[in-house]
Amino acid sequence: MPNDTLIQVSGSSYAWSGKYAVGIYFHKETKTAYLLDSGPNQRTAEMIDHQITNKGYQVAAIIHSHGHFVNTGGSSYFRKHYPELRSYASPLSAPFINSPSLLAPISANSHAQHSNTELLERSDSTAITDIIPYQDGVLEINGIPFTVHTLPGHFPGMIGVQTPDQVLYCADALFGSSTLSKQKLLFFMETSEAKQSLEKLKTLHARQYVIYHGGIYRSISELIEENINLVDNAYSEVLSLIEQQWQTIESLTQRMMSKYEFENIEQQYDLAYTITQSYVRQLLNEGKVARLVRNGILFYKNNNI
Repeated sequence: MPNDTLIQVSGSSYAWSGKYAVGIYFHKETKTAYLLDSGPNQRTAEMIDHQITNKGYQVAAIIHSHGHFVNTGGSSYFRKHYPELRSYASPLSAPFINSPSLLAPISANSHAQHSNTELLERSDSTAITDIIPYQDGVLEINGIPFTVHTLPGHFPGMIGVQTPDQVLYCADALFGSSTLSKQKLLFFMETSEAKQSLEKLKTLHARQYVIYHGGIYRSISELIEENINLVDNAYSEVLSLIEQQWQTIESLTQRMMSKYEFENIEQQYDLAYTITQSYVRQLLNEGKVARLVRNGILFYKNNNI
């Protein structure tokens, strides 16, 4: 981490070289910087800010791709150090950024472990100053046009952002090679929407691409296919398990953890549980499986039986 730095992607568009590829766009005329997400914590935010100020720039705004704490954990630092900071998010993501404790009911938030008490302490109803309409279009900030692309699936209301340099910051709509080499069960909360976003990325042309969990890419065509294949494989696995015999969400989670070699720790269980639920929801919506209650236990069964 001490050697992490800002990497020029193209023109005035940069990315943080660390584990999480925070985006930075520098506007030379006004000496202002615009962040695409803020990093996982205050330490990372401070390191990024130090390099920004060393270049003679001040942070003017943060565009949040979505509400996971690993993407927004540095925002409080920037709000404290830049009182005039504008902070942008979609209407679906904004509530989770203002109140991180809302994350608990919808996911394990397993990218970063925080107690509910800690999350409550981090709540700030004024964290988001501006709401981005959840639709494809141009977001103009201080005369700078950023192109917004809706990319749901990983998180409600997630967006990707394209800078004037034609650099597309893809957020968590897909995962980079380093992640795929270690993890084959990908964290998408709505798998059908995630696939639609992956297909959409095929149609979005940019000079360079930045993936929050993966870094900088000149082309993402092969990576998109890898992500789609892994989603399809997990979908088929969940369906096959239910077709073989009735399953509970817990039994499905256990089998998915075993197949994908998850560690037997709470964080990994929560992650596998959330992902497995997303596939079950998709199968229910498609009418391929049905719910059945026996002796107070909820089962999922093949809808053709």
